Amino acid sequence: MQELITITEQDGKQIVSARDLHRFLEIETPLTIWMPRMLDYGFEDGKDFVTFLLESTGGRPLTNYALTLDTAKEISMIRRSDKGKQARRLRCISILSSLYTIWSLILSNSASEYSITSFLRSSIKTSAKSEPTG
Repeated sequence: MQELITITEQDGKQIVSARDLHRFLEIETPLTIWMPRMLDYGFEDGKDFVTFLLESTGGRPLTNYALTLDTAKEISMIRRSDKGKQARRLRCISILSSLYTIWSLILSNSASEYSITSFLRSSIKTSAKSEPTG
């Protein structure tokens, strides 16, 4: 699958820079105004994102946010633009991939009830975290 934005790994989690996401989505509103609006969708500090300061080359340090991949996907899906549409399509591909995995487990002779149940539980938890709220 084509990577649309840089994803890094930090403490075992996939992370996206809010500044990179802001640039990718071509948001015209300044990050300092836009990001707090996005965080009002119910994201939790320390769980869905972490705020940090970038070193300054003179002047004030810049605020940035390390977003979990699920948070970045959800914010992308909110955006009503071509870039947001791309993100929504990628989300559909992800869901179809999960369904394919479930179906493969069901059809597999080696699949146990435990492995199918375990996969479904983890998929439901992931899906619940990344579904847009309100």
